[in-house]
Amino acid sequence: MKAAKATIGKHDVPVKGEYFFPMAMICTLGFKYKTGPRSGMAKTTAGSKDSIALNRLGRLMTSGNLWLYIVSICAKKGAHAYALPEMIEKRFGFKPSRLMCYLVLYRLKSEGMIESRAEGRRVYYLASAFGKLQLARARAYLKRSAKAI
Repeated sequence: MKAAKATIGKHDVPVKGEYFFPMAMICTLGFKYKTGPRSGMAKTTAGSKDSIALNRLGRLMTSGNLWLYIVSICAKKGAHAYALPEMIEKRFGFKPSRLMCYLVLYRLKSEGMIESRAEGRRVYYLASAFGKLQLARARAYLKRSAKAI
C-alpha cells in the first residue's frame, strides 16, 4: 500500500492516518519560523533573514532547552513560576510562553533539579545541588562544542 502524502507549499509531507507526521519532520523540510525577540533569533541585517538552519539552532537553544535558563535563574536568586517568562526575557533576550515555563519547571522539580519553598501564597523555586551540577555540566558541554566549531 502506498503511503499517503499531503502537499504543503512545494513539499510532499507523509501523512499517517489523518494526522501529519511530527513537527520535527516538517522542520527538516525547510519551513520558516518567525524571527524576533519572542523566538530568540534576530534578523542579521536590515531586510535580510537568517537561514532556516540558523533559525532552528536559535529555537533549539532557547525554547528547546528552556531548562538551562530556568535552572540558571533559580540558581542565582530563585523565582516564582509566574515571573519566569519576564525574567528570562530580561536576562536572555527571548520570552517563552508561561505555560511552557510551568511545564519545564514542574518536570525539573520531578527530576530533583529544582526545589520549592512556600512563602505566603507564592511558591519560590531554587536550584538544587543536583540542578546546579547539571547546569555546570551543560555549560562545560556548550563551551567545548563552541570551541570545536
